[in-house]
Amino acid sequence: QRLLPQSLIQLLVLDGEQLVLDPVELMQSVQRFLGLPLVDYSQLIRYDQKKGFFCAVVDSGKTRCLGPGKGRHYPAIVDADREKLQEYFLPHNLELYQLLKEELMFNIPLWLQKSVQ
Repeated sequence: QRLLPQSLIQLLVLDGEQLVLDPVELMQSVQRFLGLPLVDYSQLIRYDQKKGFFCAVVDSGKTRCLGPGKGRHYPAIVDADREKLQEYFLPHNLELYQLLKEELMFNIPLWLQKSVQ
């Protein structure tokens, strides 16, 4: 196995989609990486059906979410614009994919996997 420089061993690549979809698991992986005692985030945050996001659990057991300007849904991007952006960023995403997977042997974020297929 190839030895990595100390600076790369200290690098943690996170997937922003995982933060939205499964923040409890993501936070546990950050804690493990940092060597911190595990905090049970499943007791501190919960998915709020009305808001459509994870929110803090307050003393009463209910959720307390960010204000209306936070965590909102955005309109879908126009297909032509999405294609133009994908085409522009493809060489950069391929380079990042190769670096993370083949040279550093890191887990590849889901968005990056999708962008290079």
